[in-house]
Amino acid sequence: MDRISFDSAAHWWLQYIASRQALHSSGIIRSFVDPVVDFAEWLVAWALDGQLATVRNNRAHDVLARGMRIQVKKLAKGPGNRNGYRIKDRDRNNNPSEDATHYAFVFFTDFVPESMFLVPEEFVRNFPRTQIKRNDLKPGNFEVRVDWQQFHVEEKRGSKGSDKMELFLTKARELGDKLQARRGLLPRGTAAEILREIREDRL
Repeated sequence: MDRISFDSAAHWWLQYIASRQALHSSGIIRSFVDPVVDFAEWLVAWALDGQLATVRNNRAHDVLARGMRIQVKKLAKGPGNRNGYRIKDRDRNNNPSEDATHYAFVFFTDFVPESMFLVPEEFVRNFPRTQIKRNDLKPGNFEVRVDWQQFHVEEKRGSKGSDKMELFLTKARELGDKLQARRGLLPRGTAAEILREIREDRL
């Protein structure tokens, strides 16, 4: 195991906590489990001008949009992992009159969203293989057009969204400086104290 210093670990963890708390308080993520799942659902609702399901783990759908009940599936695989979405019995047995009418697939690379596809539920229910991969979706003109460049800060300097991100990163660096200045073990309550300072700036 690499010997990363306690201060360095705390520095990065606090940045992660600050991001998760901001996302949670804004309703972009709604659970304390997998934020990528929640973010994928939010992205689909945003892209299709829809609404997130009232119940977080709704069996029938995750998003309501344009008369569609949409199940959202995120694919965030590690480098070199060529697996796709593994179709489950529930997908094979989906009843479109009561359950999902459509499926949305959101693909992430290194946790950055990069593509979204929307297919009718029968595409998944009757798919001839056990896994659906990105290349299976591309030929069908199923892609939902989203400008993913907003997630590439360096390429979008000067935009309103990037300015906010730059401000957040500045605060994160200041947080790291505070941790370094304290050196050694953090006193109890220090993390909450620092996070409160960040939140009060209302990023």
